[in-house]
Amino acid sequence: MRNNNILTTAIILLFLAHFEGARINTNEDRYPSPRMVILGATGVGKSSLANVLIGRARDYKNTDQERECFAVSAQAEEGKSGVTQETCHEVGPWLGVGENITIVDTPGFGVDKLEEEEATIDGLVNFLRNDIKYVDAFVIAFKQMDNRVTSGFKTMVKIVGGIFGEEFWDNVIIEATFWSYSIDNIEKRGGQTEKDWLEGTPKRTLDGTAPNVDNLTAVYIDTYYRKSDSHQVTKFNENTQKLLDFAKQKKPFHCKDIKAVKHDLRKLQEEKEKLEQQKKDIEQQKRALEESCEHEKDELNQSLATAQQNLTQFELQISTLEAKSIKMETKMGHGTNTLVLVSFGLMIVGLILGLCTMWWMKQRQKENKPGVYEDDDDSDDDIDKKEEASDHSVGTSSTASLENNNRKSV
Repeated sequence: MRNNNILTTAIILLFLAHFEGARINTNEDRYPSPRMVILGATGVGKSSLANVLIGRARDYKNTDQERECFAVSAQAEEGKSGVTQETCHEVGPWLGVGENITIVDTPGFGVDKLEEEEATIDGLVNFLRNDIKYVDAFVIAFKQMDNRVTSGFKTMVKIVGGIFGEEFWDNVIIEATFWSYSIDNIEKRGGQTEKDWLEGTPKRTLDGTAPNVDNLTAVYIDTYYRKSDSHQVTKFNENTQKLLDFAKQKKPFHCKDIKAVKHDLRKLQEEKEKLEQQKKDIEQQKRALEESCEHEKDELNQSLATAQQNLTQFELQISTLEAKSIKMETKMGHGTNTLVLVSFGLMIVGLILGLCTMWWMKQRQKENKPGVYEDDDDSDDDIDKKEEASDHSVGTSSTASLENNNRKSV
């Protein structure tokens, strides 16, 4: 049992030795520990703090034209929002007299230009992940006078939380810049203590983002302290030592898994572009439908016009046919009347001719056979006489019969 414990302890020690050795052998010579990364909004005083921590003047002027960092009280590059334009580091002795440390200065968050903000995020992530690889302390700095949450600070908190994740907050310490310990400034704060300030704007802002918000601590390093004021010097030394102890005591944060995140404005812009594209697609579909409807409307109008034209022609043809029919009926009416009259005239003429012919023929027969026609005339007279005698006899018999009937009745 004891041998197993010894073996386990030896393995752990070997692992730790290997880990520390790997850390030292990789980049400890380039980035001596402790390593501190200073984050904050534009104009909060990050570069002034970075310079003071490695023994430089608070208003240090960077003479390296290729590295726009660690510059204080300088004009920002044209078209840029802050003086520090890139993530860069400096190695120097702690407060100018101690052991060497690594300070990383970063561009400010919360600028108006989205492209500049995205460049800041990409530059920070690439440097920490590919170059420095380990960080002992993240110092989030903002002005002590800002008693309300600024848009830059909100942006910074969201971006930092998205980049590093929850474990990152274990290595975070808050710095209140421009926290002066002069008698005048103490009186201006109206009795506000360091704890009161920390429990105010910083923790209220980080509540819901930092899982360890109740355990967050702060330092109050005034880079503009008066060296002739012993109280200010004492407070400066106390707070800088607190920061150094915090960085040495914390387990280094590994940056190999960090990744760039999309800025909220970029998300909104992409959503806007997506909506605009959808709008364009809808408008294009609308135009296509309108063109299709217009085309169909034109075809229908053309068909209707053709049908109307055909109908007009048909009505014209009907009118023409009706006129012809009326004309033909008129003509036919006149012809019929004429034909009837002609036929009637011809019939009369025929009848007259027939009668004349019959009369003429009888005359001829009389001329050719006079005796026959005289006998005939006599015969006709005899016949007439016989008919009269017959009528007389009939009348006589009728009268006799009537008289007989009367007698019988008497």
